[in-house]
Amino acid sequence: MKKQILAILPVHNRKQLTLSIIEQLEMQILDDCVLEILVIDDGSADGTREVVEKAFPDVTVIRGDGNLWWAGGVNCGFKHALTIGVDYVYVLNDDNRLETETLKRLIEAMDDCPMNICASVCISEDDGTVLNAGERYKGPLRKLQIQYYGVNPENLPACIEAEVIGSRSTLLPMSCLKTIGLFEQLRFPQHYSDLDYFGRARQAGYRLQVIAGSRVYTRPNSNYFYRYLANQKLSMIFSAYRNKRYPFYYKTLFYSAFCDRPKFIGCLYLCRTLIKHALFLFLRVFLGSTSMSFFIRRRGLYS
Repeated sequence: MKKQILAILPVHNRKQLTLSIIEQLEMQILDDCVLEILVIDDGSADGTREVVEKAFPDVTVIRGDGNLWWAGGVNCGFKHALTIGVDYVYVLNDDNRLETETLKRLIEAMDDCPMNICASVCISEDDGTVLNAGERYKGPLRKLQIQYYGVNPENLPACIEAEVIGSRSTLLPMSCLKTIGLFEQLRFPQHYSDLDYFGRARQAGYRLQVIAGSRVYTRPNSNYFYRYLANQKLSMIFSAYRNKRYPFYYKTLFYSAFCDRPKFIGCLYLCRTLIKHALFLFLRVFLGSTSMSFFIRRRGLYS
């Protein structure tokens, strides 16, 4: 009997990227699997829903009101999957570039163990090196460290164990949805919802693995703190702390400090984060954007 897979694709105002990733999903080489694609269009004003329904009539589109953000969009997909009943759900970003066997390699790894949650290696479109191959906690404050950052993907081990994975291209068994539930969209509307969710899954006994043969290509996120700090005006930087779109949105900074950390360690980590942000904001005010960019690059923080 063929396995049923639901691809969950939350999107907002990027119709060309949405059309491209759907085309790539339909070109995936799959053996003994049936792939259904679900687009969650969170209130796009660029005609995303209309062009998708016209170009891909077999794709299901759920319309949001613009307040779902990433976690809410994924949750819509999870609820749909629980309603229709599938074997796996595949969560991915619309700005990925997939290889034709990206999903197949995840399925193969999942077949080896039903308690696996498998993610693709994320590779930079700029230089072809690894952007993310999962993360691990390091040190007494449990600081996150990206594994194999900047490494040639050809030099990766076939299967990489991780303590943290993202949801850029991730395959989950339906048992995970039934056991763990949904993303926490109130505390983590846009960023770190996967950090929280897969942390809970790991604590429940699921293994988080990054599969070297499954690759997605993208560009570094310009909204990450150091890159944003170096490239944007001060007014934009300060306003970003009040905007859910950014990973340093003030509520996200607070709640993420306590993900997978004891409360005492979380408090120390939060203090460290706030001091670090205050220091770099102070430097940005006095150095200006050009000097700040140079300083951040020299410190190896630009990524």
